[in-house]
Amino acid sequence: MPLVATLVSSRADPQVGDALVARATHALGGAARRTLSPGVAVDLEVPAALSVVEAEARLREAVDGRPVDVAVLPAGGRRKRLPKLYSRDEIHNASLLLHGAEIVLADFGDVLDQARPGDFVYLDPPYFPVSATANFTSYTRLDFPAEQQQRLADWLHTLDQRGVAFLLNNSDTPFTREIYAGFPIDVALAKRMINSDAGKRGAVNELIVYNVT
Repeated sequence: MPLVATLVSSRADPQVGDALVARATHALGGAARRTLSPGVAVDLEVPAALSVVEAEARLREAVDGRPVDVAVLPAGGRRKRLPKLYSRDEIHNASLLLHGAEIVLADFGDVLDQARPGDFVYLDPPYFPVSATANFTSYTRLDFPAEQQQRLADWLHTLDQRGVAFLLNNSDTPFTREIYAGFPIDVALAKRMINSDAGKRGAVNELIVYNVT
């Protein structure tokens, strides 16, 4: 089966320039090329005489330690271009909306402690697992266990006493309903498309907790 080699680098640090592509093409004996994303990714046709191991070894030598991934795979069924992972216009619009905003990396308690009467706070914590297998609470290397969920719920009372309006989303479980008891709670259906079992993908209940109407 025909093989194709792909060189891919980060969009933030493009490494697959003309010079590297020329070296890689020469390493494969003058292979045909197809640019997938300028400076970021290119496909190279692998000669029939070369195995996957031989082609990959030659290309890694051509890459010479640069931050470029090398993959040699069967040509059949490959995509024609890299997927569009972002929109320049959307990033620009988000930048305009965030103009003047301060983005900080800190414990949520330190941030919430700065809220003053008349402020509005939106909270979107890692959702509490609805089952033992739906346990995605680690956005970073630090977990967000039940103790942190309770601590955040305690902060809602502090905000409410200060006259700070808030709105929070979380999963709909007996535990979350218990820790948010005392505040108005609405239930909304939210689409969830990530599940190893396609039959279990779809809308699930989420809690909307707030202190203002």
